[in-house]
Parts: sequence; structure tokens; C-alpha cells
Amino acid sequence: MKREVKIGILALVAILGSVWGYSFLKGKNLLTSSYTFYAKFENIDQLPVSAPVLISGVQVGAVNRTDLDPVDMQTVIVEMDVEKKFDISKNTVATLISTGLMGQKAIELRIPGPCSRANCAKSGDYLQTEVIGLMKSVLGDNTLDDVFSGVGASIGGAFDTINQRLSDPENDGRISAIFANIDELTNSLIQTSKNLNNLIYNTNKNLSSLANSMDAVVANLEKNNEAIDAIINNAAGVTGQLNDSNLKGTVSGLNETLSSADLALQTFDETLKELDETLVNFRNISSDIQSGKGSMGKLMKDEALYDNLNRMSYNLDLLLQDFRLNPKRYVNVSVFGKKQKKYEVPEDDPAFNESSENE
Repeated sequence: MKREVKIGILALVAILGSVWGYSFLKGKNLLTSSYTFYAKFENIDQLPVSAPVLISGVQVGAVNRTDLDPVDMQTVIVEMDVEKKFDISKNTVATLISTGLMGQKAIELRIPGPCSRANCAKSGDYLQTEVIGLMKSVLGDNTLDDVFSGVGASIGGAFDTINQRLSDPENDGRISAIFANIDELTNSLIQTSKNLNNLIYNTNKNLSSLANSMDAVVANLEKNNEAIDAIINNAAGVTGQLNDSNLKGTVSGLNETLSSADLALQTFDETLKELDETLVNFRNISSDIQSGKGSMGKLMKDEALYDNLNRMSYNLDLLLQDFRLNPKRYVNVSVFGKKQKKYEVPEDDPAFNESSENE
């Protein structure tokens, strides 16, 4: 095969591939046979080419083209392709719907039922049309009154439950006790913080005197070794006597008291940790806002927005000032064909004086 023939075949394949790819991106597959239907709308609300054509939420085709009707120029003709494996009846309604809150549009084919050969729509037929707004597309058959009534009933039920709980005499004491406990816990935390500060201050103050006292205690212990040996012997005798007495119950009760105190300290420690985490999160949010992150940070740190608003205010002021000084540039009124007198600026016009000063 000659080189020129190979180049021609390659060019032909490239052209066909480009045509197929362009059609595929527009939502039309040249390898699949389809019906072509038309629908007329008064306003398609920026329905894009290649928008999906749906049947019960399943895409069965795409919008091929949108053109103004050359007869009246007030109607838009929408051309759509539907795959041939889907037969639709002549009574099918092409409904323009919104598929999202961002303004996405689509054509939904609402078929009343299966069709026979005589009742099936043919390629080139015009279908009946209908337009459904955004709220109806999202809410379906429910109206806004139904939605708001349901929400209102739910909120009303919640408030009724809360009111019933608060008004119940049995819960009144509990709620009061809860608030009293919260108040007591807050006061305890404040008092504990004060005590800790005093303890740290007193500890630092007494460290030096404690060191001196320890030296004196060591010296006294060296002088009284014999007396200490006697005390230890007496303690051994007392311990033997205590073993015979009922000391185990007392020690067990003391252990339970210490366990309760330890549990309370653990709960207090967890509360302090949660408070610390909350402060860290608040610090991170404040740092993000100061650094310009997120929507709030961009609004606070976007200097271009401030410059644009300032420039717009200045230009608006100039426009209003020019409109007052030279109204004939914007409004020209003639009564009975009489030529309008030339506008003369008064000598004491504050706007004229202000503009002169600015110049």
C-alpha cells in the first residue's frame, strides 16, 4: 500500500473520530440509533444543549438543539434525541424540570402508559409540553403549605414536650437541683483555683524554711538514735495488739472513701480536659479567620472587595453629581415641541461649589 493511501486513511479515521467525539460530548452517540422529537416552550430558562432527557429518572436521550421559532420569535423549539429502544406514546408530555438547586435543567418525558404501533410517537413528532418550577421539582406533589405545616407541627410538638417537662411538678425539683448543682460546681471550681494559687504561693515561700528545718531534723535524729530504737520496739508490740483487734473493717471503710475521692478527682480531670479542648478549637477557628481561611476569613481579609466597594461608591457619587449639574445629558423633555431652555447652574449651588473644590 502506498504511503499517500495510508496517510489518507489515517486522516479519514481522525476526522471520523473527531466527529464522533464531538457528538458524544454533546450527549449524542452516533453508534446508537435514536428517535428525534420536538417540543415548543415559551421559555426554556437557559436549558443547555446536551441536557439529559429522562423517563422516571433514567436518562434515555439528550437535548440536541434549541432554536427560536422563526414564525413568531416568541417560542423556543427544543430538539431532543431518544434511544429507539424506548417507544413513547403520542400523549407523552415533555416537562421542563429543575434537577438541582444550582439551576440544572432537564427534560422529563411523562408517559401515560405503554403504546401500540398506531399510538406510538414517530421521529419528527411534536410532543406536548409543561414547565415545572424549582420548588415543585424539589417538593414534588407537596405544596409549600404542606411542608411548612409539617415542619410547624414537628417544632410545635417539640416545644410542647419541653413545656410539659418543665411544667411537670415532679421535674421542677430535679431541674432546680440541676441548676443548683451547676452553680455549686462553678463556685467550687472558683474556690479550688483560688486555693491552688494560695498553695503555690505558700509553698514557694516556705521552701527555704523547709530546707533549714530538714537539716535540724537530721541533726536531732543523729542525737536520738537510742530513743528511736525504743520507739520502734514499742511500735512492734502495738502492731501485734492491733492484729488482734477489729481493725480490718475500719481500713476497708477508709479504702472505699479514698476510692470515691479518687473517682471524683478523675471526673474533675476529665472536665478540665474537655474545657481545654474547647479553648483549643476556639483558638484554631480564630486563627483561621485571622489568616483569611474559610468564608468568614475571606470576607474579613479580602482587600479587593473593600477597594471595589469604595470605588463603586465614589463613581456613584460622581454620577449623581454630574446628573444634578448636567441633567440634559440624561433627560430631555419637550412640551408641545417647544425648545427647552438651557440649564444654568445657580451661583450658590452647593454641588457645583463642591465639584469646583474637588477639581
